Amino acid sequence: MALVPHTPQAVAESLCVALDPLMTLHGFAAGQPGCSTSTVGVVYCSEHGDFRRRFPALAPDIGYPDDGACTDLNVHIDLDNPARLREVQLDGHGLEELARDAQRDDLQEHIGRLYAVPLGEAIPLLNEVMTAILSTASEASPSERDGPPSPS
Repeated sequence: MALVPHTPQAVAESLCVALDPLMTLHGFAAGQPGCSTSTVGVVYCSEHGDFRRRFPALAPDIGYPDDGACTDLNVHIDLDNPARLREVQLDGHGLEELARDAQRDDLQEHIGRLYAVPLGEAIPLLNEVMTAILSTASEASPSERDGPPSPS
């Protein structure tokens, strides 16, 4: 289990170091952190039209007619002892729903664990879950769409 420092800024940096490469690969901007003394939030923004082209099956009811609208993945962390993930959602759609949209019901058990384990375990697990969801849901070539194996 990786240890995660518990200052808000260090926690935000740890999350961004882990997720930014994946999220930027899939068309999102690098994480934009916001911190308080007890919580950390990181937002990954994708221009909505680009998001919809890349991921037509994810959260299909999200539709923004405005040019320049963004679709955001929000990650919220509580800094209690121990620090834990509190919520991960894409414009109101939780990971459980996103996994179903990507036809990755095999991820449900892993998603449930995300919120129960300490943050040092949750961050790499979140990376694995998001990798599986995004790579499966993208309109990549069939070999890329098969994605990585399910996290263990």
